[in-house]
Formats: sequence, structure tokens, C-alpha cells
Amino acid sequence: MNTSGTTWDLTRGEFDAARLPLLRRRFATFARIVGMLVIVKTALVAVLANINQLELSAPLQIVFVGKILLGLAILTLPFLFKRRLHQLNQRQILLRAGVLIVLAVITQVAGADILGQLITDVLTRAGIDHTVSPVGPLMLILGLIYTAAALTVPWHLREALWPLLAALGILVIAMLIDRRDQWLRPAHLYYLAIAGAPGLLISWLRSSQIRDRIALRALTGRYQSIYTDLEAARRIHEALFPAEISSGPVQFAYRYRPAREIGGDFLAAIKNDNGGLTLALIDVTGHGVAAALAVNRLHGEIKRVTAEHPDAGPREFIIALNHYMFLTLSDEYLYATGVVVHFDAEKKLLRVCNAGHPAPLLRRANGAIHKFDANAAMLGILDGDAFITTEHTLPIDTDDRLLLYTDGAVEAMNGQEQILGIAGLTRRLQESANTEPSALAREIEAGVQAYSDGGLLDDTLIAIARLTDEKPGNS
Repeated sequence: MNTSGTTWDLTRGEFDAARLPLLRRRFATFARIVGMLVIVKTALVAVLANINQLELSAPLQIVFVGKILLGLAILTLPFLFKRRLHQLNQRQILLRAGVLIVLAVITQVAGADILGQLITDVLTRAGIDHTVSPVGPLMLILGLIYTAAALTVPWHLREALWPLLAALGILVIAMLIDRRDQWLRPAHLYYLAIAGAPGLLISWLRSSQIRDRIALRALTGRYQSIYTDLEAARRIHEALFPAEISSGPVQFAYRYRPAREIGGDFLAAIKNDNGGLTLALIDVTGHGVAAALAVNRLHGEIKRVTAEHPDAGPREFIIALNHYMFLTLSDEYLYATGVVVHFDAEKKLLRVCNAGHPAPLLRRANGAIHKFDANAAMLGILDGDAFITTEHTLPIDTDDRLLLYTDGAVEAMNGQEQILGIAGLTRRLQESANTEPSALAREIEAGVQAYSDGGLLDDTLIAIARLTDEKPGNS
């Protein structure tokens, strides 16, 4: 349902479900207002009659006591039937609100002529020669109750119309039955009709406002629910990431910041029996829920490859991931870039296979930078013999630092719409005095954040790894 030409996208069922709790609360408030009006109006008539020394007949005294009791019953209704009220549906609540209006007006018919007489006496003492018919008090009580309903109950014009017509119909019947001149006058029908005009006008004016407010509240609740689900999904997603390694032959640390609540970057770390370490960094196209779901499936594939082929090198890993994506995710137009690196702690070698991913950067002890450009296509685009890939192999030393990252880092944009780029990231790696992976990762992430003024356009994952002289037993 498109409410009042706004952009709220709620179906009729969703709108009614969102309005129902508000209807229940507002009906309880309206019942208290009606109860108070009946009590106050009845008590006021009794007080004026006493002041003017107007003797009430026994039946009228009973009627007045009955009105007070009715007002008290209406006033306490929401408290006595609180549980029952929360079981009523929308139609039942609107019906009860209408019946409450009609009932409150009907009970004021008896004694209306007395109130008219009392008001006439007051006017006469004030020097005003005017006779107030019973219709005047009825107009007042009808106008007050119906206006209170329009201000309280969140209904639209069609729902508001029938209680007014029902109350007017009953008053007309009462006038026809009584047949006194002070009742049965053509102008009185007109007066009774306009008594409900303010309430109708208020209902019409508030109708679109109420719809928009309820729709906004419903959509806000829906957003909060989705946000809560995404927060839970983010925790589950990030639980897939490995623990950092701060001791042993190969150490690494990383920093991850998704562009949204959940992202499509992923890092896996696989320890080898000889002290080596394999790191696989994946960046699924796009970001958000779809990318995160793809990451979850790729995580499972990485575990399968690791279990079935514990000695698989970077090239074998890339081929397996590419085949999996081609078979399972390419139909959904989901692809990925990825880089797998292996640190051979015994031979002090670094093997790298890059499938369309931004080039990993190796900082040598002398500050020189070695880039590992892509040597395979993106994952999921080609398969079989069409997917051709090789490995980079390079000697490394304990003073070298390897930087792996996703394109969110190099695509960081400053206020002048200039991207950081690989050159900017390389400068930050060269200029850093930090050597510990954790400190270096934090510093580079902070530099990227500062460059983009904190507003990253894509998921950003930064990982730092290094070789040490420690033996496998120390890890």
C-alpha cells in the first residue's frame, strides 16, 4: 500500500498490523476520556440543579446515578479488560469505539431538557432572553465526545463516519418519539449535524498524517529488525576470520572494516606442519549480504580443499576456488578476486598466486617494494583449460613485511575526489617505522581512514605478514 502518495512501501496487511497496537492504546485512552466526560457532565447538571433549587424527580435521580455509574464503568473498562483488549483485532476495536460514542450520546438524552432549562435560567439572570432547547446540550456532548474520538483514535474518514451517523440517527428517533416543540424543529437536525463537523474535519486532516506516521513507525521497526539481524550476521561472518598469529615462524595480523554492516572480504589462514603458513584473501564483487553469503560458501570450500589436499600450494588453491565459484556462484553473477600466499619457513620462500586481485606489496629491509601482479583471471569467469595461472616465487628474509589488502584500501577517496591508489598505499608502507604486524596493520588502516575522512566506499581488509627466526615449537 502506498500511503497518501508517500514513498512508504507497506501492504494493507502490514499497515493494519502496525496500526493495531496503536489502536489498542488509543482506544483505552479514549474510553477514559468518554468516562470522564459522562461523569463531569452529569455531576455538573446535578450541581446546577441544586444551586437553582430545581427539584429532580425520583426517576431522574436514578437516571443521574446510573450515568455516574456508567461513566465510572467506561473509565475503568481499559483496566478491567486489559488482557481482553490486547486480544481484539482492528475491526473489533473500531466497532467498540463507535459503540462507545453512540452509547455515551444516548445516555445524555435523558436530562438534556433539564440542562437546557438550567442554562436558560443562567442566561436569564445574565440579562439574556434566550431559551436553550435540549438539543443544545446534546450538540455539546456529541461534539465533545466525537472530537475527542477524532483526536485520539487513529482511524480514517470512512471509519469515523458511521459512529456519527449512528448517533445522529438515534437522536433524531428520540426527537420524533418525544414530539415536543422544543425538540422537533427542522433547525435542530442541522445543529446536530454540524456538531460532528469538527470531529469529521479533524479525522480527515489527520488521516494522511496518521497513515504516514504509522507507516514510518512500521518501517523503522522493520529497519531495526533487519539491522539487528545484520549485526548478528556480522558477528557470525567475522567469526569465520582466523585468529592473528603473534608468535612462531610466520606471524600475521589484519584489520577489517566492511563498508556496510556486513561485507564480502575474507581472510583464511592455514598452518602447515613444517611451520609454514598459507594465507588466502578473497574479495567478492560488491558488498553487503549477497557478498557475505558468497564468502560463507567460499569459507566452506577452503576448509574442504585444506582437508583433502593439506599440501596444496597457492596455485592449487586458486584453481579449486575458481572452479567452485564457476560452478556455484557465477550463475548469480557473483565473482571474486583472490590472492593466496604461502610462507615456506624452512626454505625462506614466498609463493604467491594472484587471481585478478590488487598486487600484494613486499617491503624489503632496505625499503624496496616488490609487487605481485595478477597472474590469473578473476575467480568464476573462466574454468578448465581456459583458466590459466602460475605462481610467483621469491626468497624472503625476516626483515621483510608482506602487505595484503582489498581494493577498498586503494580506492579510498579524499575530499578532492582523489583516490589513494597503490602508490599512496605503497608510500605509507615504506614510510612506516613499525615492524610488528599488528602495529603496522593498525597504522596503515589509520592512514587509509584519515585519507578518506573516515568514509570508505568499499569493504577494506588489510593484512600484514612476516617471517621470523622462531621455530615451530615456539608457536
